[in-house]
Amino acid sequence: MGGDIRGLAATGAGGAIDRITQEILLSLEQRKTLVVWLFDQSGSLQQQREEIVARFDRVYEELGVISESDHPTTKYHWKKPLLTSIIVFGREVQPFPKPTDDIEMLKEIVASIEVDVSGEERVFTAIHQAA
Repeated sequence: MGGDIRGLAATGAGGAIDRITQEILLSLEQRKTLVVWLFDQSGSLQQQREEIVARFDRVYEELGVISESDHPTTKYHWKKPLLTSIIVFGREVQPFPKPTDDIEMLKEIVASIEVDVSGEERVFTAIHQAA
């Protein structure tokens, strides 16, 4: 049973990641895509960050078929169809790295996010930087 998952409720971090994966795939059908993951540093979201980084391999396996091939568009970094960046926020907003397709580096960044106990969450500043 296939079909479009738009309109279906995502449950938990896993469901949300599955939905995001589908949206990225739809974007890649139309254009090169830059994915920017925003991660809240609050302690209450530590488990969700761990769930997400645990699913990165599967997500990028599904999305990375083109980048693994010898397709001419992947010869040069700026021509790759899918690049990813990460922004971490709490009291401060920290963008990491320049857009990349190095999934191991991205997983290391997410796994090393320090908990921010300030109680501040600069969500809109992070969104502004991502845009």
